[in-house]
Amino acid sequence: MTRVTKPSSKMVAPKLSASPHVEKVSAVISDCPRTPSVFARLNADERGSTAIIFALSIFPVIMMTGVAVDYSRMVTVKARMQTALDAAALSGARAAQTNSSNLQSAAESAASNYFNAVTMPFVTSKSLSPMVTNASKTTFTWTATSWVPTPFAAVGQMISPRAADASAPSACVRSWWTCQKVVTTTSTTVAVGGSNIGYSIETSFMLDITGSMAGQKLTDLKSAAKDAVDILIWSDQTKQTSRIAITPFSQEVRLPTSSAYQLATGLAPPASSTTKSYNGYTFGRYAGQYCVAERTGTNKYTDVAPGSGNYVLPAWLYTNWGNTCTSGSAAQPLTTNKTVLNSLIDSLSASGGTAGQIGTAWAWYMLSPNWNSLWPAANAAAAYDAAYNVNTKVGDPTLQKLKKIAILMTDGDYNTEYTSGGTMTDFGGSAANDSAGNQATALCTAMKTKGVEVYTVAFGSGLSSSAQTLLTNCATDTSHFYNASTGDALRAAFRDIALKIAQIRVSG
Repeated sequence: MTRVTKPSSKMVAPKLSASPHVEKVSAVISDCPRTPSVFARLNADERGSTAIIFALSIFPVIMMTGVAVDYSRMVTVKARMQTALDAAALSGARAAQTNSSNLQSAAESAASNYFNAVTMPFVTSKSLSPMVTNASKTTFTWTATSWVPTPFAAVGQMISPRAADASAPSACVRSWWTCQKVVTTTSTTVAVGGSNIGYSIETSFMLDITGSMAGQKLTDLKSAAKDAVDILIWSDQTKQTSRIAITPFSQEVRLPTSSAYQLATGLAPPASSTTKSYNGYTFGRYAGQYCVAERTGTNKYTDVAPGSGNYVLPAWLYTNWGNTCTSGSAAQPLTTNKTVLNSLIDSLSASGGTAGQIGTAWAWYMLSPNWNSLWPAANAAAAYDAAYNVNTKVGDPTLQKLKKIAILMTDGDYNTEYTSGGTMTDFGGSAANDSAGNQATALCTAMKTKGVEVYTVAFGSGLSSSAQTLLTNCATDTSHFYNASTGDALRAAFRDIALKIAQIRVSG
């Protein structure tokens, strides 16, 4: 029998031969890149990065710009406030200059009115401090405070909280960042001269220290004279100079040195006490007491240099009144030294009668170049400036390079004359010259002819109408005469005289 073999159930896949089309598809698939994830695509995508950087940086840029704007406002306010404050201070100082008797309130009122009238942009509020002044009331200082809103800087409160200043106005109390305080200060000095005044000054004070000046009146005089010294002696002496001479007087004038005494009188100073009798009275000249009286001779009312026939009489002192000059302190020729001048003023004491003609004469001699032989070179007077005469108004004031000024102060009638022997007529004898008042008037007239500007000051209520007329006539004009009934008025008069030749400058 024929055996039949069964086919196997195992399937064998037929082996296909590679088709060229299949190979091509495989090649295409193998060449395509794999698709990345979403995050990978975002990480690799650089589109829009500039916008992100700009968004992140715009805030600090805006803040910096805003702070710059705030700062610019503050700088602008400070500059404008300084200008306004300088002008206000200048206004205040001018008011003080023309209102010497009530200068504090006048200065503060004028400065405040000017300052408050100035409109200031970018400012929430502004204020002016009370005036601060020096002892002599020649330098005035003000401080201005303004509050400037800073809206951009106010954001700083979120970063660094800070409470507002206790003095901040209501609009600025939210925080310290809301407004900023701007403070400006200026000082105005009322002063004479300096490098730009254009002329030098020589001023001679005649100060009455007679017996009627004792007590408060002498204290008032010292304050007034020291105020004037402080104003009239300026600090910068390099281009133009300011010098002061002081002649204290009572019934005579005391000279500072034996050589000045000898040159003025033509007599050697006494080495020891020398006495003489006249009309039953005893008079003396004493060592170290260089007391002088009137001048006699043809040039008695001029400033011609002393010499034969034109000497000053030595004063013989009544022995029962002591052996010192009643005028006490010696006269001081021209100097720039404030310490010397103020020390002399402090040393003044009151005694004796009123020989105003002698005080007037020596106030002039201190300014006269013809009397320079009496003084050291440093104290010598300059030559008269002929460019302009302030009394006659002759000449060109713009060409004047030197001003000579006499300030004659007294509290009483001129009542003391001398005989040709140098004794007071109170003890008998005839006057060698005219009355004391007529002598003073003649000296004032001659002094003004030489171009000396003359101020006169009557102090107190004791002067007669004739004495006031004398002082008015002695002065350059009526505006140069002052009638000071009180100590405050005397101080105001001296200050006003000093400031009439002053310039105001702003510093600080």
